[in-house]
Amino acid sequence: MRTFNEKSFQEFLRQTSSKYGVSAVELLQAWLLHKGVVVVTTSSKEDHMKKSLDTINIQLKPEDVDEITSRGSKAVHRRFWDKEFKSQDDESRARIS
Repeated sequence: MRTFNEKSFQEFLRQTSSKYGVSAVELLQAWLLHKGVVVVTTSSKEDHMKKSLDTINIQLKPEDVDEITSRGSKAVHRRFWDKEFKSQDDESRARIS
């Protein structure tokens, strides 16, 4: 039975992002780019827009990309639309437990 510990995942993200000198959000945006996913984000703050654009310059090590992918595949986390996708999230949680 695989279990997911969100605190452990968050700590892993903090440690890994610290290694690259970026935030966890920037780390995950860079990971998405490394996976070939186009990142679409919004902000009205110039600083946030610049940081999002700078994620293209973050060169993650292949082993870090793999580790984020592996740990993230065990996570079901949604900040928005959680009620609308509850049944799909419950199915995903059941598959990984």
